[in-house]
Amino acid sequence: MYKNLIFITLTIMFFSCKRPDTFVVNSIKGNTGIDSIYISKIQDENEKYLARISLDNKEERKTYPVKRPIIASLHTKDGEKKYFTILAPGRELDVVVRKDSTIQTQSLSDSLLNYIYDSTLPFLNKNLDVFFGDGSDMHTAVEVLEGFRKQRDSIVNIYSDELTETEIGILKMQNAIRIYNFLFLLGRSFNNIELTDSYFDYSEQIDHNDIMFMEHPSLAIHKLEREYFQERDSLENIDAFLDFIEQKTENRDLSDRYRAAYVTSLIKAPKQWKNHSNKLNVAVLERILEKEQANRFYDKLKSASISYVSSQKGRMGYDFEGENLNGEKIRLSDLKGKIVFIDVWATWCGPCINQRPHVVSMAEKYRDNREVSILMVSVDASKEKWEGFLMEKQSKSGMELLVRDGMNGDFGKYYNIQSIPKYILIDKKGRIVDSDIEKPAGVMNMIDGLIAQN
Repeated sequence: MYKNLIFITLTIMFFSCKRPDTFVVNSIKGNTGIDSIYISKIQDENEKYLARISLDNKEERKTYPVKRPIIASLHTKDGEKKYFTILAPGRELDVVVRKDSTIQTQSLSDSLLNYIYDSTLPFLNKNLDVFFGDGSDMHTAVEVLEGFRKQRDSIVNIYSDELTETEIGILKMQNAIRIYNFLFLLGRSFNNIELTDSYFDYSEQIDHNDIMFMEHPSLAIHKLEREYFQERDSLENIDAFLDFIEQKTENRDLSDRYRAAYVTSLIKAPKQWKNHSNKLNVAVLERILEKEQANRFYDKLKSASISYVSSQKGRMGYDFEGENLNGEKIRLSDLKGKIVFIDVWATWCGPCINQRPHVVSMAEKYRDNREVSILMVSVDASKEKWEGFLMEKQSKSGMELLVRDGMNGDFGKYYNIQSIPKYILIDKKGRIVDSDIEKPAGVMNMIDGLIAQN
C-alpha cells in the first residue's frame, strides 16, 4: 500500500527536565528526487532553517529548540515543494514524501492549516470584482471576507473533538491573519482609506498581546497603529510610536519583536507607512539603534539598518562583482569615473521585463558615450535561464551582468533590494545619487544633468 511513499519520523518531545522545549529529528533512507527536506520558520525561509532532514543518512539525529508553538514550513531547498506544519514541544509528526517530492504530514491540524493557506488565493481571485471592480464598496468587501473567515472557522469547529485547544486557537488565528492582512492591504495600499475609518473596525478583534503574533507581527503592529491615530491627530516622530508600542504591549519579548519589526518594515517596505516613512533618516535611525540595544531582536534591526544607511544618497555605492556572458568578472569600481545606471532585474520578474525596453533605449542612447555605463544586473539564481533569455532577445546595448541570487547576498543587502525592478544611479565618484528610482523613464534627464555638471 505504501510502495510509493517514504516516511520520515520527526519526533518532537521533552527530555524530562534535562532537555525541555526541543524537538528531535530522525530521518530514514529513501529513494526520491530530493536528498533533504528543510524545516524553517515562516519568516525565516530565506535566511536560515531549524532543521535539515537528510533522506540519505539513516543515522542522523539532532535536537532543535522549539519553546512555543510556531508555524513552520517543510520544504525542498529550492522552495518549490512546501507544506506548512505546526511545531510545538511534545509533538510527534510523521512526514510523507511522495515520489514527485510532494510533502505532507499525517496530522489533521496540519491538513487544516494547509487548507487555510491554499484556499485563500482562489477565493480572492473568484471575488476580484468585489474588491477591485468599478464602484466596488469596501464595506461590502469586509463583509464578504468576514463571511469567508467564519466559514473556515466552522470547518475547524467540525473537528474540534480531534484537535487540542492550542491547535484550534492557532488555526483560527492563521485564518484571521490571512483575511485581515488582505483587508489591510486593500484598504490602505489600494484605496488609501484613513486608519480611523470604520472600514478598519475588524482590527478590534485582533488581540495584539497574543504571543502567537511573535511569528506574524505586522498585523498586530498595524492594529496598534490604528489605535495610535484614534488617540492622536498625527505622528510626532518615530520614537513616539515606538513608545506607544511598548506601553500597549504587556509581554516584553513581544514588545521587542514589534518595535524591531516596525523599524525594519519602515526600511524594507516604506510605502506601507505613509504617515511614518518621511520621518525616518540616518540620524533618527542611529538614535533608535542606540536606544534599542537591549532589544532581543537587535541583530535583525541592525542588519536592516545597514541596508538603509548604505543605500542612502551620497554614500559610496557598494563595490559588487558580476559576471558577463563571456564569464568575465566585472566590478562596479572598474567603472569609476563614469555615471552608472543599474537596472536590477530577473527573468522571472514580469514588471522588470515590461520596463526593460526603456532601459534598452537608454543604453542605445549612451552606447557611444564614454561618460555613461548602463548596467542590466540580473539576480537570477539560474545562470542558464539568464543566458537563455539574453540569447533569445539578442540585445547588444548596455552591459549585461549576473549577480547570481543577488537579492539574498551582499548586493541585495547593501543596496536595500527588497523587490525588483530596482533602479540605482551612481555618479562619477562612485556615490549614490538615487537608489530608489521608481521607473527608468525620465532617468535620462538625471544622467544628462550629471554630465552637464562636468
